[in-house]
Parts: sequence; C-alpha cells; structure tokens
Amino acid sequence: MGSFHYHIRDLEPTGFQSRLPAYGQEGSRQEAERLRPQGGNMKNLIEVDPEKANLHQFLAAHLLNASEEITPAQHSRVLTRALLAAAKAHNDGVAEELVMLLGRSYELTELGLCHDEPRGQARAAFAKADKQFRQHLRELYWQLPDARLVKDGHWPDTKGSGTTRHGTLLETKLAMLGSIIQDWTSRPTEESVVAFRFMIAAYRPGPAGNDLRKGESFAEWKAHGRFVSETEQDRILRLIRDHVGVPPITTDTTIELWLEQPLMPDEIQRVLVMARARRGGPELAKRDIRNAEALAALDRLEQTNKRSCRPETLQWIKEQADSIALLDVWLTSLLKAMQPEDGNLASNVERIGESDYVLGEIRLEFRVSKAKQIATVEFGSSRWVELTVELPADCAEELGRDIFGRARHHIEKWRETHYDVSVELFVNGGAANLKLHNSFLLESRA
Repeated sequence: MGSFHYHIRDLEPTGFQSRLPAYGQEGSRQEAERLRPQGGNMKNLIEVDPEKANLHQFLAAHLLNASEEITPAQHSRVLTRALLAAAKAHNDGVAEELVMLLGRSYELTELGLCHDEPRGQARAAFAKADKQFRQHLRELYWQLPDARLVKDGHWPDTKGSGTTRHGTLLETKLAMLGSIIQDWTSRPTEESVVAFRFMIAAYRPGPAGNDLRKGESFAEWKAHGRFVSETEQDRILRLIRDHVGVPPITTDTTIELWLEQPLMPDEIQRVLVMARARRGGPELAKRDIRNAEALAALDRLEQTNKRSCRPETLQWIKEQADSIALLDVWLTSLLKAMQPEDGNLASNVERIGESDYVLGEIRLEFRVSKAKQIATVEFGSSRWVELTVELPADCAEELGRDIFGRARHHIEKWRETHYDVSVELFVNGGAANLKLHNSFLLESRA
C-alpha cells in the first residue's frame, strides 16, 4: 500500500494559533482563554468542520481528539512519538508545529480537570500545564538530531569520507528553547538555574567524552559533543538577549547574580553585561567607576603579579566591605542626630541640655595607623573613627565649648548601642581657635 503525506498546517483548527509566538513569549491570559476550542469543548485538540474537512483533516481530528480510544492525558505520548519521528526525518516544519500541539495537549489535560471550576482555577491549570510542558521539552530536546550529514549536495545515511555536518531542525529547537527559557527568572532558584544552564548547554556544548565539570549541570553533560551551527548559536543568543531585555531579569542587581554563574560562554556574559549597563544607565556607570577606584590597589596587584587575586582574599575583602557598609549606616544615624534636618530637637523628649544641635562642619575619617610608611585601615571588630567638628569662624568660645559638650553627649548615647566602635572626637576653630578632644575607646584600647 502506498503511503500518503500531509503537512501539519492542513490540520490546524480555525482560529488556532501557536502558544509559542516570538520564541515562546507567553501571551496574556485572555489570549490563552481564546485558544480554548470553540463552543467550550475542553476535550478536543483539533477542531475542524466535519462537513468541509478533507480526508487528512477528518482523520486527524477523529484520531487525536479525546474519545473512548484516546484521552487528553494520552495526547502527549502520541504527539511526542510523532515529534520524534518528524525530527528523525529532519522535517523541521512538521516538528515545530507538533511542539505547539504538544503544548496544547498539556493545556487540555489540565483544563479538563477543572472544566467546571472558577476562572482562577483555569489560570492555575494553564500555569501547571506550562511548567509540565517545559519539563517535558527539556527531556525531549537532547533526543533531537543535532545535525544532518551532507555530501556533494545530498543527504547520505551514514558518515563517511567527504561528509560534513550541517545544522538541522532550527525552528523546532528555537520553539522548544523559547518555552524552556521562560523558567529563567530574576532569582537563581533551583528551577531558574536549571533553565539558565540548559540555555548554556544548547548554545555551546562541551567536548565529547568529558566528565561532568564542577559547576556544570546534568543537561550540559548530556549535551557534550553535540553539533551546534553558527546560525543556531546566533539565534539562541538572540533569544537570550530578548529574554534579558524585559522584566524581571533586567534589574542590574539581578543580572549581577547571573554573572556569577560558572562556565559561562563569553558571548552570553557580554549579553548580560550589556543588559546590565542599559538597565543601570549613567548612575550604574558612575557607581562602577567609584567601586573600581576603591579597588584600584587590588587591580594593580593583579596586573603586577599577572594572576587573579586568591578567592580567599576576595572573600575577605567582601566581608570587610560589608563591615564598612554597616558602619556607614551607623555613622549616618549619628550625624542625623547631631544635625537634624529641622535644625533643632525641640520636640525630642530625649534632648540633651538647652540645644542638641551640633553647629559646624562635621567630617569623618577612618582611623589610620602608620607602620613602616604603609597606611593600613583597621577593619572588622577594630572599627575606629575620627569625627571632627569645624566651628564657624565667628563662633564664640563659650558656644564652641557648649557644642563640644553636645557632640560628646551624642556620641555617648550613640555608643550605648554601637559600643564596639571607637570614636575620636575633635572640635576645632571658632573665634578662640579651640582645639578640643575626647576619646571614646574600647576597653582594650583605653
């Protein structure tokens, strides 16, 4: 008996559209609702007009739609087998549309369980179907042929002399990846990391025969040795670029979390760096310059030694930076108490003396000790700060001494909470050119 052939587009129901437009960008819930078969039939995968359908349409609708012979839960198995068969034949058009129908079958399965439930239940069903569908696609992806052999313009069955590998099933793979990437969200949760590492595996598989490398996912190990054409890589990179260009990935802080992922191709890193720069704008650039200036000595050290700084050293620097940032918050609270925005603390029941306002210019410096001409700042548990108040030039001596007392009382009260910070107080200047000093030291320094 001769075989017959048809294109899957002949089987599309009226009004049915892929739920994977633009490489898997999810549509609105209204669009999802629109994809329900007309008339509210929750069981049919394909809708055709039986009076106008041709033979292929009629048979497909009859065999695939739910009946006593096949249920929505069985759709995925039937369509998966068809998808793999189309992929083996390198029929990209049919395989791509089978991916779309496969996603629809997952929706029908979940919607069938909540047919008479409130609308909110239907939305939950769509979300569950999407999640299960993406998980299934991750399992199917590595079963697709990675390439097709070409020799003298023909497609040989086996690899031999003169054969070359060419990319295959490009649109099918992009449709699958467009759905899989939706699990890559702003935070590196387990599910999100799996999706991100999957995109890396699809973009640039490792060499064949390698063991699982540290930081590598199981999907990346399964991809070892697979062929990925340059065109395929360009399309995957474009997919990643589009994905990080919209919320919730696009904040500079969330992108920084992903830049810390190991074994990332340079091209993907550049996409993330550019997305971070676009999102952060000039303010982010200024902050990066400031941070680079703060670590300039470390950069010079690495250039001189021609090696990266040790991980332990970087970790110590991060810990000290956290300590300094916390101290900055504490000192800001002290300065606000000394010089409140309203200029006085008349309404504050905890006010000290007639006025608590510390008149003058306040300057902070971290205590620096010099040994062998090398300046070292004391960090961690050795927080030590110099607080200097420069009095106005016309400040009378009596007022200057009163301001010194106000500052001293503020620091004493502040250290009731922040007792592990040593403070050196200096009040200078004024009409009498005062030079007043008081130390608030830890017991080990007193």
